[in-house]
Amino acid sequence: MNRFYLNECLGGDFACQDLADALAKVVLAFASLAKKQNLHVEKGWILEKEPNKIVLGGEKLSDILKCLQDRETKRLFYSYTLNYPVEDFFAAANVDELLQANYVFENNDATNMVIVEKNGDTLLTFPVSDAVRQDWLTAKSDNQGFKDVRVLNLHGYSHNNEKAVGDELFRRNYAKAPCNINKLEYLAPRVIMSESFKKRFADAPLEHKRSIFERIDEVLASNLLQPLQCNGTMIKHVAEHVAELRIVNPVDIRVYFHEKDDTLYFAKMALKSEYVGKNAQDQDIQKSEEIIQLLMKN
Repeated sequence: MNRFYLNECLGGDFACQDLADALAKVVLAFASLAKKQNLHVEKGWILEKEPNKIVLGGEKLSDILKCLQDRETKRLFYSYTLNYPVEDFFAAANVDELLQANYVFENNDATNMVIVEKNGDTLLTFPVSDAVRQDWLTAKSDNQGFKDVRVLNLHGYSHNNEKAVGDELFRRNYAKAPCNINKLEYLAPRVIMSESFKKRFADAPLEHKRSIFERIDEVLASNLLQPLQCNGTMIKHVAEHVAELRIVNPVDIRVYFHEKDDTLYFAKMALKSEYVGKNAQDQDIQKSEEIIQLLMKN
């Protein structure tokens, strides 16, 4: 699961209402990401200590909540802030090294930020200034023997930030998933496969499965997914609701699919060498169109 830590490093003091408005933005951004099942977001923020002992931007968190007008946003916040203290959830990096490095962010102690990155997780930051409205925050060390540390950061100030964090979580999840049919389910919030596709994929030799995922890796590296983009080489649009994923090594494989409204539909897969009859591939594409239309109705 992908975990989020409430970042207390805001780089200054701010008005309580401004902090409440910022809290609302990050709560809604987190709620949006948490709804996407393929991102595997743990629906409980990690805090350094109990909520009533936290100070953010010069204000007690309890006072910030009093300025929050929307009841639903306040309810969501309370439902998310259940995990504390931080040491119960994140394995600490080497303590001696952290003391030597003395990491800071905007003149705040950034030790916890570094620990979050070392655990492969993400920050939640109130978007109260340009300094923290970044997709990645950098903790700097005043010791030349230590490198700066960049940490993924959800602040929710813009849709672009939510997308950037979602894309990074997607890539992390997909990279860690085992190379079987379940790995395809990481590609979109919803993935629907026809029975014929499931059977063909299950029966395919391991090298064919690996070659499919290697091709998808190329697609991801070229930023052609989310949404899917046809470039005529790796992915080609071949019918109204059918795109063709082309795999060429070690053999030519064709995977027919469609994407709509955060859902991927996988219809059929076949070897290019199987298309020996006249119009055989066109017929398979037409069949894929019919299958996808049925999947979209169900």
